[in-house]
Amino acid sequence: MKELEQMSPAELDELIRSAEKAKADAEKRRKAEAKEKVQKILDEYGYRIGDLYPRAAGKSAPAGGTSDARYANPDDPSETWGGLGRYPKWLAERVPGIGEMSPAEKRAALERFRVE
Repeated sequence: MKELEQMSPAELDELIRSAEKAKADAEKRRKAEAKEKVQKILDEYGYRIGDLYPRAAGKSAPAGGTSDARYANPDDPSETWGGLGRYPKWLAERVPGIGEMSPAEKRAALERFRVE
């Protein structure tokens, strides 16, 4: 094989493509080997992957509601917000421009909605 310094840009591009393909193929083989080893161990103990790792079996994380309610709609206390992510519609309507406020302004504006 030519020294890299003697190769043309087109030859270098082809070498890179070949190396990337070889790397991807090697990674596929490595994953298949690991999967086979894990499956042998699971079979030996009589488990499926989902028995040990439920989310790996396709079960998704709990939908929403994972953080405690920190703020509530005064008109409908069942509408709450944990303080993370997008502002709920009821809060955005009551505090116009909340997205552009400084953190200190947000804390002050949200205080009246805080759940005790």
